[in-house]
Amino acid sequence: MTSRKALIAGNWKMFKTIPEAVDFATALRKALTSLPPHVEVVVAPPSVALLPTAQVLESAPIAVSGQNVYPANEGAFTGEISPTMLKAAGCSYCIVGHSERRQYFHETDAFVREKVDALLAEGITPIFCIGESLAQRQANETFSLLSTQLNATFANRDREQAEQIVIAYEPIWAIGTGHTATPAQAQEVHAFLRQQLDHSFGAD
Repeated sequence: MTSRKALIAGNWKMFKTIPEAVDFATALRKALTSLPPHVEVVVAPPSVALLPTAQVLESAPIAVSGQNVYPANEGAFTGEISPTMLKAAGCSYCIVGHSERRQYFHETDAFVREKVDALLAEGITPIFCIGESLAQRQANETFSLLSTQLNATFANRDREQAEQIVIAYEPIWAIGTGHTATPAQAQEVHAFLRQQLDHSFGAD
């Protein structure tokens, strides 16, 4: 795969009104006037604040991401947001497969893949989230689950497409549980994911 970059992404979830988002983006722009060439910074505001945030960050070294997408460019899908809408609002990234979307909205691996496909077709980089729960980790299912999630999105893709997808490992078992993922545990998963991708698409 291609050489690594550090991607620092902030998911604002369901926080910040439009004025709050604009104020925060303005402060962030002043604080981050330049970045090292190997570092990218991305913010993911709520959908109603995407355009005003992108306008504040225009020409700044900070990209804007959607938090969600529906895999169609238009249609009778009340409450959803399309890839073309995200692009028009200034997004170059979009989060897919987040654990909260999987848990609360019952999004399947197959549906996540549809979202990835729709984003790639529109030239938006998917931030593809994968991770295991505490019960899955305690049952030693971490690597089998991650392999399933990874394969569901990366199977039958060529290397060029695969390189356009960002993988974000989120250890769900360490979110609000009192447990903490150590650097060694994170590196173990990262090494596994790289091994899987190298097997499918070739090493660097």
